[in-house]
Amino acid sequence: MYGGYYAGLPPDQGDNRTHYYHNGAFYSDPRISAYIGMGLRQMPGNVWWRSWRELPPAAPFADCQASDPDFSWQGQWPMGGSWQAYTDPQSGRHFPVWEGHYTYPGSSLTFIPTYSGGMFEGLMPNEVVPETSWGTHSFGLADTRTADVQIRYAVQQLHYPVWGMSPSSTPDDTGNYAGYGVEGLEFPYYGTGADAAHPNLGLSQCHGCATEDVITPYASFLALDVAPEQAYVNIQRLTALYPGSYGADGFFDAVSPTTGSVGHRYLVLDQSMIMAALDNALNNRAIQRDFARDPVSWAARTYLSLEHMSI
Repeated sequence: MYGGYYAGLPPDQGDNRTHYYHNGAFYSDPRISAYIGMGLRQMPGNVWWRSWRELPPAAPFADCQASDPDFSWQGQWPMGGSWQAYTDPQSGRHFPVWEGHYTYPGSSLTFIPTYSGGMFEGLMPNEVVPETSWGTHSFGLADTRTADVQIRYAVQQLHYPVWGMSPSSTPDDTGNYAGYGVEGLEFPYYGTGADAAHPNLGLSQCHGCATEDVITPYASFLALDVAPEQAYVNIQRLTALYPGSYGADGFFDAVSPTTGSVGHRYLVLDQSMIMAALDNALNNRAIQRDFARDPVSWAARTYLSLEHMSI
C-alpha cells in the first residue's frame, strides 16, 4: 500500500526513499489490495485492523499518549468517534481501532474522509467488491456517504449545476492531469493545533492537496451503485449543459462547471471505471457477482460484515 517501490528491494531500502510513502488512508483505492491479499492468505488480518480509517488521536494507552503523532493538521479536527476493540477472526488477536468520522458542517451527516476528497478514492473498489452489500455498517455505508458529501458540497456550497470531483485531466487541451476533489475549502481551517474553540471543518484529510473547480464524468458513474437516481440525473445534466463534454467515443475526461471548457482526452483508467459501473448498473451488478463467486472473496465478505463504523 506504499506509493512506490524498487523491484527486488523491501520498502525500507533503496536509493530514493521519497518513493516509500503512504497517506495513512485505508479508505482509498489501494484497499483493493487488502481484499485480494487477505483473500489469497498472503496478508494477515492485521492489515485490516492496523490501517487507519481516519488519522487518529493518540491511542488510549500510557505508552502512546506522548509518542503517537499529532494529526491536528488534518482537514477536520477534532473529530467524532471512539476506540473500538475487534478480535481478528483468523488469528484471534485483539486490535484497538479508531472508529472516527467527519461531520458535514451544519448537519448530522457523518462520513469517512478520503485523503484529498476524490470520488475514485472512495468508490472505485466497490466496482469489483460488493461493499454496499457486505459492508452495510462499514465501507459500503461509507461509499454512500461519500456520494452524499460530493453532491451536497458541489450543489449547495459551490452552487455548481453538476457534481462529481476526482483526479482527472485538466479542462483544456494541454494534456495535463491534476488532483480535484471535495476538500471543503470553503469551510474554516486553522491548520495544526486546531481545537474545539477553533476547529478545522474540512471534508478531506489533506487540506490543499486538490482544487474544487473541475468535474469529471466518471465520478457520476462510480456513484450509480450508491445514488443511482441522482447519478443518472447528473449524467443527463452533463450532456445537456455541456454538450461538448461528450464525443464520438463517450465522455471526455474533464469539464469546468463554470466556464464549460473541456479536456478533450479519454483516459483508459477513467473510461474503464465508466464501463465497469455501467456493467454493474445494467447487468445486476455483474462484476460484483463475479467477484463474489471467487473463493478469494471470503476475506472481503468476512471483514466488511464484521466491522461497525461510527457513521
